[in-house]
Amino acid sequence: MYTNDMNTVDFIKGVNLGGWLVLERWMTPSVFKGTGANDEWAFMSDVADAEAKIYTHRQTFIQESDFAWLQQQGINAVRLPLGYWWNSDDGPYKNCLEQVDWAVEMCEKYKLKLLLDMHGAPGSQNGRDHSGRIGKAHWQREQYLQDKTITSLEALAQRYRSSPAVWGIQLLNEPPVGVFNLKLRAFYKKAERVLREVAPPHWRIVFHDSFTPRLLNGVLPRQAKHKIAMDIHWYHQTFALGSLVPISWYEAIVRYRAKLLPALQKRQEVYIGEFSGALNWKLLQKLSAKERMPHMQQHIKLQLEVYEQANGWFYWSYKTEKTNDIWNFRAQVEAGVFSDALSGRTLEP
Repeated sequence: MYTNDMNTVDFIKGVNLGGWLVLERWMTPSVFKGTGANDEWAFMSDVADAEAKIYTHRQTFIQESDFAWLQQQGINAVRLPLGYWWNSDDGPYKNCLEQVDWAVEMCEKYKLKLLLDMHGAPGSQNGRDHSGRIGKAHWQREQYLQDKTITSLEALAQRYRSSPAVWGIQLLNEPPVGVFNLKLRAFYKKAERVLREVAPPHWRIVFHDSFTPRLLNGVLPRQAKHKIAMDIHWYHQTFALGSLVPISWYEAIVRYRAKLLPALQKRQEVYIGEFSGALNWKLLQKLSAKERMPHMQQHIKLQLEVYEQANGWFYWSYKTEKTNDIWNFRAQVEAGVFSDALSGRTLEP
């Protein structure tokens, strides 16, 4: 397992602060109530009182009590999804600099590691709502959009390089799948070169695997100055033909990854940056209402067992507006799902 040669590395047990500084309608439907908007771009463009609504959301969805609760539960890290507009208005997007500064302050106060995640890139890197705008993904086609992303990453590193809480910076969230992905590879290498000159030595520079961990494994070579880490997102509810197989099929896939993870770690650290207990909805509909949640909770427990082979994990997400939601980490903790996983653990060098 790849570890720091000089120091013991804490095993990361983290959550994503999703739906907060990059809107996702399914996570916070009350924010979108009465509108036809499905993403942040449309919300900010078309809703008359959008600025007031989004400010209220940013001030109330995550509060200091949330950081205190996470610390009390044994969580030691948060991944903070951000749009490239985090520090400057761009088009309809309104910056959230006030909230990012505050989040850094809260992580310092409650001794939480912070991963700054470039979740929404200019032009949209994948055309999904979590990039800020649904539709065509222009990012990979235009060099100036990629360069604009690097400028935003550099500004993030410059602003927070002195914070003891910031643990790493993620170059891009969920770029589209590709066999060779030459443009993405070039972007990763250029962004890493820029950040190498700005980011403190203890930061991880994190790249997403574009859902092809074997193909992008080692795309950024180990550096003397920084640790390199690969981010993997393993979701199971969207598998093709997933409704036609038994739940044991999902369990077999998860168990296989216990062998895959150590192989990937020979090249760099590996983190499960997003996962959940969700399973294919059509498959779950074959079960009674009482059977569904136990199966999903068991799915979480199996993943946690296997992800012990990684350097850490971040659940998606810390909270949603639905208190009985499998995507709501806090609700699952309160249901007892994470009781064993939140005990202390350290990886020895």
